[in-house]
This record gives sequence, structure tokens and C-alpha cells, in this order.
Amino acid sequence: MKKLLFTISLIIITLSSCERVNMADFIITNNSDFQVDSLKIEPNANSENKYISLKPSEQVNYKTNMKGAGEGEYKLSFIINDKKKLYSFGYFTNSIQLDDVIIINIKNDTIDVKY
Repeated sequence: MKKLLFTISLIIITLSSCERVNMADFIITNNSDFQVDSLKIEPNANSENKYISLKPSEQVNYKTNMKGAGEGEYKLSFIINDKKKLYSFGYFTNSIQLDDVIIINIKNDTIDVKY
């Protein structure tokens, strides 16, 4: 009985000590007439798959690793029609996204964000 209790306690301690990775979820749609290149959203602790490209009418699910992000706003950057665009939006705190998913629509002359 003591061995069973020790084993269960060890499993619980091990599982509770696992670090949870906070991911922010975005759905990004290119509703412009142009290709979107070098798109990224910060903060993102991922070193791979940070940059994406979107063809016109293409949609993608994009995730960022919020580890160590603290508190602040998101920054979206990309190149469209040979022009670099930078857009700040939203808010996160304690490295946690406040919304389930953020929907981003890129248009020819504007960016729509829905929370």
C-alpha cells in the first residue's frame, strides 16, 4: 500500500512540474490582390517556421510560442507589393493570449483584426 501511494505521489509530482507552453493562435487570411511575404507575428519564441508567405485568398493557422513574452501587444510585419508593413494590435499578459483565437484579414489597404 505504501509503495502504491509513493508511486502515485511521484507521478502527480512529475506531471505537475511539467512546464506548460503557452501558444497564441491566429487565423490569417490574405484577402488582398497581392502575395504577402515574410509575414511574422511577435512575440514568438519559436526559431523555426517564424516567417510565412500567403498567396491571394490563402488562409493559414499560425501559432506563436509566448514563452517569456510577459505583457504587451502583438506586432504583425510583412511585405506586400514591395512595401514593408508593420501593425500593432491586441494585448497579452503573463505570456498568455487573452482570446481563444485572433482572426486577421489582410486587405489591399487595411488590416482587420477580430478578437
